[in-house]
Amino acid sequence: MHTRGFTLIELAVTVAIVGILAAVALPAYQQYVQKARRADALSAITRVQQAQVRERGFNHHYAASLAGLSTPVPERSENGDYLLSTGVLAGQSAGSAFWVEARADVSGAQAADSACRVIRLEQVGTRSVRTPEACWR
Repeated sequence: MHTRGFTLIELAVTVAIVGILAAVALPAYQQYVQKARRADALSAITRVQQAQVRERGFNHHYAASLAGLSTPVPERSENGDYLLSTGVLAGQSAGSAFWVEARADVSGAQAADSACRVIRLEQVGTRSVRTPEACWR
């Protein structure tokens, strides 16, 4: 007598293979998603940088905060994963140099991105020493 279907051993082997593939693929997928969200932060940093340059052009100084910008800029990145801030660089004459920072929202999905929780840009495109180079790609 010949029966059709899978044996319990065949089913267990199949489930084990699928489990191993999922264990390998899931962390790689999560890293890819985190990297894609960083693009949102970089775009937001660029918007604030452009607003600061406009501020300097019209008022001859950089703004000390987002609220001080003549061009309104949201306090969050477009997807909401990063909180934005800006200010005047310390050690510079008043309003002559600025920084922009995107900080991962600790209650959001990007908080697990330990390598790039804070992405900082200083005037004229100088990247902060605290921000790893991989965060800019």
